[in-house]
Amino acid sequence: VRSKWLVMLLLITAVHVSRTAKILGLFPMHAKSHMAVNLAIVKELAARGHEVTVVSPFPEKSEIPNYKEIVFDANIFEKFFEITGSYPPDPFSMRDLNSMQLMFMLWGMGSMLCEIHLQDAGVQELIHSKDENFDLIIIEAFFNDCFLGFAHKFKAPVVQVCSFGGTNWMGDLVGNPNPYSYVPDGFTHFSDRMTFSERLTNTIVGEFMRMGRKYFYIPKQDAIARKYFNYTNDLPSISELETSTALVLVNNHFSLNYAKPLMPNLVQVGGMHIKPPQELSE
Repeated sequence: VRSKWLVMLLLITAVHVSRTAKILGLFPMHAKSHMAVNLAIVKELAARGHEVTVVSPFPEKSEIPNYKEIVFDANIFEKFFEITGSYPPDPFSMRDLNSMQLMFMLWGMGSMLCEIHLQDAGVQELIHSKDENFDLIIIEAFFNDCFLGFAHKFKAPVVQVCSFGGTNWMGDLVGNPNPYSYVPDGFTHFSDRMTFSERLTNTIVGEFMRMGRKYFYIPKQDAIARKYFNYTNDLPSISELETSTALVLVNNHFSLNYAKPLMPNLVQVGGMHIKPPQELSE
């Protein structure tokens, strides 16, 4: 409960405490588990009077006050198949991949989904809108960095939300330290009491992901963003647009993980989406 109130306070303070705000939520991941966390934030903001626009693949079943939707084409997986000749991998097929294989798979999948999502008619209409504006952008931090082009489009600060415990590079967005000596990478199975060889492996994996992201993944995202955010010839790189991130929220709680340093603008909000229990019928 305290985490929920803290998140709401931080978000409302970020946009302005004295007035309602126009907020854009960008949640392109086709996974209900991800949306449960993201929607908890934007629905609460809408309930508090803010004007919220949400881009996602999952339409609401009923109308919500102050809440507008831009829903992706339902045939996303068929489009993915048309381009790649295969469907996106399911979570069970990822279990046998090592950390580096998993990252290359996620980088490739993220780039392909970005290519498809930014072609969407509703998204293109938003990109080329002339009279639309937003005070804050909330984006899911999960391999869809191309959507940071909206930070440039609307000149708005960004809050990034991670539906799991977060990664090293998400901490980099807000300058959060991540000592390899006792903070295990989320893509390894180490504890905080690593042997020397485990610390060495943890360092190699962490630096591989940072370097791979910088020199392999981000350039692909840059190319996709510049292709579809074509209202301007001066779109900054994703690396530069990431600096507009004012706050990172991660679906984690300190009681469920190892001790690690956290900057004030990297906030753990584990359980924020959990609703109060309802009484069972007799």
